[in-house]
Amino acid sequence: MITRFFAANEEANRGRIERVLTLPAAEAQEILADLKGRYGVRHPDIDEIWMESFERVAALVPPGAAMDDKRRMLIGAYFTMEYAVEAAALFNPSIVPAINQMGLPPGCTRFLMSLRATGEGHLSSIVFRVGVIDGDNRITMEDTAPSIRALKPIPDAEFDTGFLRDALAELGALGPFECVVLDKLGETFSIGELDQVLADLRSSAPSPAGFEQTQRNMLTFARSNYRIPIPRDVHPSEIVIFPISEKESRGIEDVRLVRFTEDNGAGTIYGTYTAYNGVSGFPSLFISNDLKTISSQTMAGKFVKNSEDRVERGERVRFQATKRAQAETAKIVLSCRKSCARKLT
Repeated sequence: MITRFFAANEEANRGRIERVLTLPAAEAQEILADLKGRYGVRHPDIDEIWMESFERVAALVPPGAAMDDKRRMLIGAYFTMEYAVEAAALFNPSIVPAINQMGLPPGCTRFLMSLRATGEGHLSSIVFRVGVIDGDNRITMEDTAPSIRALKPIPDAEFDTGFLRDALAELGALGPFECVVLDKLGETFSIGELDQVLADLRSSAPSPAGFEQTQRNMLTFARSNYRIPIPRDVHPSEIVIFPISEKESRGIEDVRLVRFTEDNGAGTIYGTYTAYNGVSGFPSLFISNDLKTISSQTMAGKFVKNSEDRVERGERVRFQATKRAQAETAKIVLSCRKSCARKLT
């Protein structure tokens, strides 16, 4: 279970807030304590989650309403729901040798597995499992964590203007006005700088609708690149990469993992996936060196087509899909029976 913001239309949201405000203080505290007791076990940061939900509807609170943090938290609780990310299906595994191989007996390899988890509404996210395969091809899965977390993203601070130009061109969305906006940006830009350039050029757009479309396209791509810091004490099975950006609003689908080992011995895990917004699919890539941070990037360029196949063949796919020879990538042999083995590179 993860938590999600839960709201209706503005009138219904105002009514919900007003009903919470009419509760006597003692009753409100009793309800809040009961909710903490039931949901705090699965969500250790539930207080923070409820406060974030409150902030999203704070503008609808009647002016002059007297509230303390407990009342704000209770209002936030009324706008928070639980969501079972694996309620409909758990499938499409992909597996690579884990970065951390410490503490294993000789002949054993620890592996990281990604899975596509599908919940209500056919909304897909990425979850992880960890296991060990020994020299006799016996597989032992580590216990999963008692709770899971949809971790918070941090938008990239800087974006590549040339990459955005290429991405818009591939979508057929690079017109004269888009070129004017891009020409006003430097080689790199921040979201704030893009917002400012768009505001400065609003009056020169071909039409209000055309400006809104350009603004939506550019900001969507900029916000599609983000990092997810992973707290030190989080086990891989606690991690959920839930749809975050507009391009993946209807699901993150079909991750394909590969691990590269650099010349200095450092390992990097790459995962291609499809970000789906309900209309179109966007080739995307996540990168992690040690599962302390996961970064997500939109891919563009002529090598992006069939990029999942390229990664599995051992080619490094980054922004422009730079090739790399198949070399030191570790091999694992997975087998449910010794007579039926599958080699993944």
